[in-house]
Amino acid sequence: MLFAVGCGPTTHVVALREYESGRPAVAEETLFPLLQKTHKNDILYLWDMGMFRFAQGNYMMANEAWLKSDELAGIEPGALDTGLELFTTDADKRFIGDPVEYSMAFLYVGLGYYVMGDYENATVAFRKSLEWDYSGNPERQGDMVITNMMLAECYSRTGDHDQAVVGYRRALQSAPELIPAYIGIYRELDKMGDNIQEKTYREELAALISQEYAKATDRNPQGVLVVVMSGPAPKIEAQGEVFRKRKELASSIDRWQIECSGHRSAVATSLADELITHLKDQGGELGQAVRKVTQATVAEAMQEVPILGLFAPSTEADLRYWTTLPGRIYAGYIPLEPGLHSIRATAYDENGVSLENYRQTWHYIPVHEGENTVLVIISHKNLQELM
Repeated sequence: MLFAVGCGPTTHVVALREYESGRPAVAEETLFPLLQKTHKNDILYLWDMGMFRFAQGNYMMANEAWLKSDELAGIEPGALDTGLELFTTDADKRFIGDPVEYSMAFLYVGLGYYVMGDYENATVAFRKSLEWDYSGNPERQGDMVITNMMLAECYSRTGDHDQAVVGYRRALQSAPELIPAYIGIYRELDKMGDNIQEKTYREELAALISQEYAKATDRNPQGVLVVVMSGPAPKIEAQGEVFRKRKELASSIDRWQIECSGHRSAVATSLADELITHLKDQGGELGQAVRKVTQATVAEAMQEVPILGLFAPSTEADLRYWTTLPGRIYAGYIPLEPGLHSIRATAYDENGVSLENYRQTWHYIPVHEGENTVLVIISHKNLQELM
């Protein structure tokens, strides 16, 4: 990431290091003074502040930071979704960000509202996340797997079974082996009395899971949906003089395993389903926010930008980006009996060796009769026992 010279960026870097070391509270305290004055990186600071607070379980204050960043930006979905946004002119100007980052911000806002039990505002946030993702283009619907699945969970909670089925189906379009979506959709179809489609989805799910897991799911109409935000955000790099692209960074984490044990439930284990987010593959070769930018679109954008200004000596690709985003998202579901449960998430490398520094155990997670509990985990080193 590029920073201007001065004490502000140095403070930001210190805060990021504290966060990456598993000390989000210290990171929040370090970054807070920067938000007391106007700065060209205000939006970036607010995004990071939201992440620091979210990692501590302070979802209300996290949402306050993310919603304030949206207010400061003052732009609507689609405003950045043009060929022109592939060009950046001056890294010293105010940071605005790109559609991917706004989409992820509203995904986090929705998750925060959901775990607080505010399903109405969660629904609004997840919809806004989708708007930023496809910017009004119906062909892009279904790309946001976690957002679509969580939107379906909201509709399920509020009794809108038809819309819940739509959300789960959109999630499955992009992740055909997403076990939690299969479980969600056939349960919604059962509530609607559509036994034919319910049977179809049950049969498709049976091909993906063990008989033991299937029996546990039938026996327990509730459980824990675990969402793991894992790995470093794809890095923004310059391509040529004015283009920028996302490049996935190597991570020691190859997979996650989730284990739940409760007071009235045997230990159950589920391998989390890997979901590579849209952050990884934005826009192909020129990637920033638009997945497919044709040569005609780029040519049209070139005509709208003064050539001398575009290639002036002071012009460079703006490489600032939201570095605390995850590189990948993992999701796993474990059916459990009602009660309080302890949930352990363990990361493994490509050789199957557990990475103990990333292991997290969450205690006293409540599971209520007939309802799923959602637990969002942000992977960090040295975060062990959590409540």
